[in-house]
Order: sequence, then C-alpha cells, then structure tokens
Amino acid sequence: MLYKSKQDGWVVGLGVIACIAIFGGAGIAAATAIYAREPLLVIPACALAAVGAMLIWARISAWSEITAATLEIRFGPFRWSIPLESIADLQSTNRLILRPAWGLAWSLDRLYVKCRDRMLPFCISPVDKAAFVAELRRAQPHVTFSER
Repeated sequence: MLYKSKQDGWVVGLGVIACIAIFGGAGIAAATAIYAREPLLVIPACALAAVGAMLIWARISAWSEITAATLEIRFGPFRWSIPLESIADLQSTNRLILRPAWGLAWSLDRLYVKCRDRMLPFCISPVDKAAFVAELRRAQPHVTFSER
C-alpha cells in the first residue's frame, strides 16, 4: 500500500521561504550574469535553480510503499528500496530530536526505520502511521516497535 508523507504546515512554510530565497538568489545571479556580461555567473544561477526545483520535487513526491519484499521510500528524485527482512526496529516520535538519520520527513510526527545493513536509519512520516506500522509488522513480525 502507498503511504503519502504527512506534511506539517510550519515545515512546508519553511520550505516555501527557502524556495523563495533560492530562486531569488538564482534570479539575481542570472541578472548579474546578463548585465555585467559575466557568463560564468550562469553556473551558480543554474545550480541554485536546480536545488530549488529539487526541494519542490521532494515536497510533491514524498511517499513510502510496502511491497511483498521491500519497503520503497521516495523523496523527490531520491529512491530507496529496503528489503523487509533487513528492518530491525521502528521508533515513533513526535518530538524534535536531533540525531543522525536520513531525514525524509516533512513532519515531526515520524518514524525512524532502523535497518541491520545500514548505518543511518530512515526518518519517514506516513499520514496513517498506525496503518503503516500494522502492515509492516504483518509483513515482518520480528520488527520491534517503540514510541518515544
């Protein structure tokens, strides 16, 4: 089943402000390249525009899917396919905790998915967290679940 990513308004608001700043910087760099006749300034303008586009893409297409053998995670242009048997632990939290993880959540109401073969856990935020956990535990009963 496909689980869309939950998105907190204030996190999306920060993303919008970041996009405005990024695209504004790209526009200033492009305008400077044109008016100052400095064609190399087009490179940072394009790089900034690409970062802004990737941020929008990540906001639009963030989801997780549990298949028969894998947990598929998509966050914009980035994709991970995690074998279900490698998932060891799920931790649920809704607090602001700063710890190393692949931060793929647009919400503070999120899950940390720890895998045996990966150093960093994945941080995701399915809209229906309870259904996600139930389906994952049905597919892999050995997965432990804890709330913090």
